[in-house]
Amino acid sequence: MLCSMTGYGRAQQILNGRDITIELRSVNNRYLDLSIKLPRLYTFAEEAVRSRVQSRLNRGKVDVYVTIDSSEADDTVIGVNESVADAYMEALTTLADRYGLENRLTALELLKLPDVMAATKAEVDLETLEKDILAILDEALADYDAMRRKEGEKLYADIM
Repeated sequence: MLCSMTGYGRAQQILNGRDITIELRSVNNRYLDLSIKLPRLYTFAEEAVRSRVQSRLNRGKVDVYVTIDSSEADDTVIGVNESVADAYMEALTTLADRYGLENRLTALELLKLPDVMAATKAEVDLETLEKDILAILDEALADYDAMRRKEGEKLYADIM
């Protein structure tokens, strides 16, 4: 079956709280000239993406665009810096004892003190994230192949 060398494929899905979109565009080229655009935080997956595309395509100037919105991902961890909280409590107790004051600090009031509560980024499971990217890449490649076959059929019909 004749396939067009120009093509476009797109896939988008939300996996593990990340909205991942992958687009492929190609034009005719004698060899495979592959360009991959990934957000900087996700460049660890570039080689896997490159390998997957190379296993499916052997010609064309191919641009792969990967966009990832992780704003919904559960990757923030809220914690208590207990050593800072202990230091505040010790200082408060010392002041209360020294000046005969009542010590009625609530947990909420303690959390509001500087550096007691800390928000940090959770460690991301890179292996799972890479698998998610590749799964969506496979969908985009399937869409890309379908478009190339459709265009190829038109070219074959035009030749006859």
